[in-house]
Amino acid sequence: MLPLDGAETAIEIPGGKLVLGVPPEEPDGSEDPAAAETETDPRAATENEQHGRIEWKYSKRFFMNAAAMDKFKEMADEESPVIFTLTRTLSGEAVDPGWIDMNAPKYTGDVNLDISRMIIPGVDTSDGRTRVEATNTPMTEPEAGGKAKKPNPISIEPEETPMAEQNGGVYAVSNTYAKVSLSLAEPVVARPGTPRRPSLAPGDLVPPRPPLPRFMQPKDATIELQQTVRKTISTLVTEYKSQFPASPSCTEEMHKDFLYQLSHTGKYHTFKEKLKKAVVRVVREKFKKDGTETPEDMANFYNDLYVYLMENTMQALNQTFEEQSRDVALPNPVPEVGTVESYIRLAQESEILLKFDLASKYRQECIVMNSDDPQLWHDYGLFALRSHDMTKAEECFRESLSLQGTNPVALMVYGVNLAMRESFEEAESFLQAVIDLEPNCVVCWAVRGLMFDLTERSEDARHCFMQAMKIQKDIDTGVIEASELCPRTYEHKSGVHDLENHLEAGAGHLQAANFLLELHATALAEKALQLTHTVSGLSLIHI
Repeated sequence: MLPLDGAETAIEIPGGKLVLGVPPEEPDGSEDPAAAETETDPRAATENEQHGRIEWKYSKRFFMNAAAMDKFKEMADEESPVIFTLTRTLSGEAVDPGWIDMNAPKYTGDVNLDISRMIIPGVDTSDGRTRVEATNTPMTEPEAGGKAKKPNPISIEPEETPMAEQNGGVYAVSNTYAKVSLSLAEPVVARPGTPRRPSLAPGDLVPPRPPLPRFMQPKDATIELQQTVRKTISTLVTEYKSQFPASPSCTEEMHKDFLYQLSHTGKYHTFKEKLKKAVVRVVREKFKKDGTETPEDMANFYNDLYVYLMENTMQALNQTFEEQSRDVALPNPVPEVGTVESYIRLAQESEILLKFDLASKYRQECIVMNSDDPQLWHDYGLFALRSHDMTKAEECFRESLSLQGTNPVALMVYGVNLAMRESFEEAESFLQAVIDLEPNCVVCWAVRGLMFDLTERSEDARHCFMQAMKIQKDIDTGVIEASELCPRTYEHKSGVHDLENHLEAGAGHLQAANFLLELHATALAEKALQLTHTVSGLSLIHI
């Protein structure tokens, strides 16, 4: 049924041909039995010469006037399908004109082709595999015909049919499906033009922080010695596990084999040279000599150096193996006092108690302890947004991006922050960078469209809203895999940290409004809610 001339018109598609399946050949053993199918739909495994099917080689063009297109658009907007009715008729030269198929109602089913995607701008085709279901308009029971020239075949005599197989239910019971394609010469809603790319990149607006000096010596020779010993221990443990993977204890023979392997491969010499460099620096800084020492002084020097090296080596050994044996079974352990984690916990508690000055001090303590962590700067910027300190928020976001300029969340948040200050041209650069990194981000497409709408770039806004709607539709129909919800634990935060796409997450405007409200971007959030109309609990976007 197609809405020709504004009314649903039945169109007969004759010529269905039964194609019998060809039995598969016996495998000769050369083929890989574990070869996986490239098609994700399991029904695609039956679309080969081994399975029987009915084929229609039918293709026809219809002219649809303005009334027909309005009706078609209304059907797509209301998610009303185009119905194809599958019937069985008697045809062929051997068919007697007096024969009547008494089982025709049993083999009458409906194929409901979903055309809701065709309301998306630029989409002009709807196709796919659709189940054949029981018909909603069952046929009347046929009356027995007159006397025919030939006796009726058994196949057209009335059959005893279970209730589930009546009126086309036999197709549903047999999991029958049809592949149908419907195309328009022009899309129902014209595809808007693609917005021009911004001339500036995020790196031009927020330059990365200059790298640290390549050869920077540690403050103390003892620290360098202990770090070298720890790295050597870790490498030795890795080598031992690779050579003896399933050995719970070490024997004398294994010890000799391990030392021989280190000497044979040259790794023993490498470890010795690395430790020698650290020991030389310790001697030069901790045990200064002027060259006038007596043999007794040199003996005392070697004795003191040996004791010093053994103490630091044992300290490094204990610290290394204590860290590996530390109990980590607790899912959310209380952080130690004086660490970054403890200050983050104190900042969160102070913010809950509305003590923003104290929370700000704790956030600053985190930055002092580790100023090279982009996540700490980002969290501080989010706190500044919640406390309505826009200047501090922008400073923190810039620092975060200077340390890690490829984080989609940081780019997105800073772009929204620039849009709140009406720096729309700069904000566009950051939102474009997010789309380059995450092209299927519904929230980013919707926020970008809202910003274009505020700047009266209606054509670009329509393009962004079209992309957001299309991506969410693909997620809901399984074309694009939806992301799983992250667990809301101490490490995995929710809210503005979540830019993932989810199944049935609603219209892009609503997702964008939720994201913007977390950032206190009230102007953009209000615009998003204005463009969202709620009807019967379903969110429909009007473009």
